[in-house]
Amino acid sequence: MAEITADRVYETSTTTGTGSYTLAGPISGYRAFSAVCANGDTVRCYVEEVDANGVPNGGWEVGIYTWGTGGVLARTTIEASSNAGAAVSWSAGTRRIGLGVTASKLASFGAGLAFTTEALSTASPNATVNVVSLSVTSGTTNVDLALAPKGTGALTVQVADNATTGGNKRGSAALDLQTKRTASTQVASAQDSIVIGQRCTASATGAIAIGDTHTVSSPSYGSALGGFTNTVTGYNGCSIGGLRNTVDGLSAIALGGRWQSGRGITGLVTFGAAGTTVAAAGKRQGELYAFAVTTTDATPTSMGTDGASGGNDNQAILTNSSVMMISGVVMARQNATGDAKGWTFSALVKRGANAAATSIVGSPTVTVTGADSGASAWTIALTADTTNGGLAIRVTGEASKSLTWQATAMAGFCSA
Repeated sequence: MAEITADRVYETSTTTGTGSYTLAGPISGYRAFSAVCANGDTVRCYVEEVDANGVPNGGWEVGIYTWGTGGVLARTTIEASSNAGAAVSWSAGTRRIGLGVTASKLASFGAGLAFTTEALSTASPNATVNVVSLSVTSGTTNVDLALAPKGTGALTVQVADNATTGGNKRGSAALDLQTKRTASTQVASAQDSIVIGQRCTASATGAIAIGDTHTVSSPSYGSALGGFTNTVTGYNGCSIGGLRNTVDGLSAIALGGRWQSGRGITGLVTFGAAGTTVAAAGKRQGELYAFAVTTTDATPTSMGTDGASGGNDNQAILTNSSVMMISGVVMARQNATGDAKGWTFSALVKRGANAAATSIVGSPTVTVTGADSGASAWTIALTADTTNGGLAIRVTGEASKSLTWQATAMAGFCSA
């Protein structure tokens, strides 16, 4: 809660021991703490023991106290006292408790302000919404201004309150420059996370959400940059611009457009039309793939977007009731000799009610663009992967030859 400062707040108490003070009411001509405090507010007070005539009688303490409903003032921090700086254990008698400003608070008023000037601007165009400025006044001609948190503290423009006003607690070393939210979770709540804009959530380590109503959640290091209501849940994934795009694959990217979906495919780059009327993710979009694999024998191997053999998250995988037209290039190189071979390919692939209902429509086209004589045995084939439900680019190398394979493909994707 807030720290309260107010004039003419002075009460008595007959509390004994070192516990909280039960206040007995204001001294004549003064106000009660209840007139200026809400439950949980803190105050700085001077407490002194007095005799029957109201004369100070020796015991005293100064510190920070917390006011609670029912007229109770809890000892929070004792800054100085007649008991060597510790809470005084009071015996029977009367104490007077006044709200004031302690020496530690006075010392902080001027701290750090020797080189800056605070100002209030009320003239046009700031007449309706005034501006308070903090300007550097000392140093060289050009002076940097740093607002530096202590240790791993976050830098934020609002105080966390676990509500929509201030949001939940920020993560360590987080940067949160967001002032508008509709839920308390819309903050940079994870370690090293960043939020700039409005209604954004960065809840994974290293997550970055810049724009409007983005959500970047676990696993780590995803980012949503610009656009509106994009969601990133893939490790190292990124959404750039666009509307309601979903990036859920490892190191995947969504570029502009709207209603794109990465389908959990590693490294997939999606792009879509800005004006599509299909209000569901991943129904109409363009796609870019980069496949790679290494072979050392003549065993057919499916290429994957992560450099491993093909599976359910690193190939051109379709969803149920969808179709894909894909074309691209494949190249292979023998590391020891430099022999190389290249192909172009295209295929129309569709998937029915499940992965087993995946097929290639017609005959895929595979053309050799060029080849060294030492690469004559190397081949590629396009097949329907009925286990994972997509297109498999299967490459066959040669025994005792280490070959590096790479393929780049562009596809159009459409689903019901």
